[in-house]
Amino acid sequence: MNRLYQQNDQTTDDYLKSIIAHYGHDSFFHYFMVRLDDVRLMFCQSMVKDRKLMKTVVQNADYYGHTAHSKRFVLDILATDELGCFYNIELQCYPVDKANLSRFQCYVFRKVDDEVRRGESYDIKPVKQMIINNSDPIEGLNEYRHHFTYYDEENRVELPHTVSEIYIVQTAYLYKEMEKKGELGDFDQFMYLFKNNRVYDKIKPSRMIEEVIEMHKEYMDSNEAQMALEREREIYLKNTQIKDAKNIGKKQGTADTLIDILREKLKGMSKECETMIREADIQKLNQLKKNIFKVKDEEEVKEIVR
Repeated sequence: MNRLYQQNDQTTDDYLKSIIAHYGHDSFFHYFMVRLDDVRLMFCQSMVKDRKLMKTVVQNADYYGHTAHSKRFVLDILATDELGCFYNIELQCYPVDKANLSRFQCYVFRKVDDEVRRGESYDIKPVKQMIINNSDPIEGLNEYRHHFTYYDEENRVELPHTVSEIYIVQTAYLYKEMEKKGELGDFDQFMYLFKNNRVYDKIKPSRMIEEVIEMHKEYMDSNEAQMALEREREIYLKNTQIKDAKNIGKKQGTADTLIDILREKLKGMSKECETMIREADIQKLNQLKKNIFKVKDEEEVKEIVR
């Protein structure tokens, strides 16, 4: 699994604490987006080009679960503006796969369907979704910012009055925006912060960036940060168990293969020698693998795996 960065010589718990302390952690993103109206407004405004938003109201401020597998562990933001339009914003720290891409689209479709069911006509408010991908670039998407809507590819025209749109912003390609513009606006400074875990220092940080940096101290002492740490512990434990299971399977498979080759090469094998191979650690098995065609008898095999 690819998180924001890899573990070094820290203890496991220090490592996990460093993850939740990262400015680009999804839990901190939810924390400040719920609380900072001006920052949330700026993010929503970045999806609207034809009018100025006056305010946004968060719809899912308290939808936290308690475990890594909780169906109610919501870290995205759902907000509405003064006209009732919907904005869904999510920060992704893990690689985005096919399942994620399907989930993003299904969320938008479901929200549109909810609005249809609530009203008496199809005159519904649009749903705009922004996915901030703070992990590896999505395969096939090679730009900093992508905007997806209904599009007639043959005639190169968008469907008028589209009720759903998806924006994907990839922090890995922020450098393209920097090359194009030469400087970073408020929104791009946030992408720089998420990606690099530090403030963009070529210009004076925006007021909103300073607000978020200040709020980070409050967040680290909050219940939300503690819940995020518990979730990271569960994820780490689950992945460690999977890794251990894979290693055990790999060791057993290696031992089985070596035994089969040696049985044929040595015209048989004693139970004692077979047991020694199966009980050897992976390093000794790899050493035996390197010398598999050099050994002449069981004693040489035992000497390697002993």
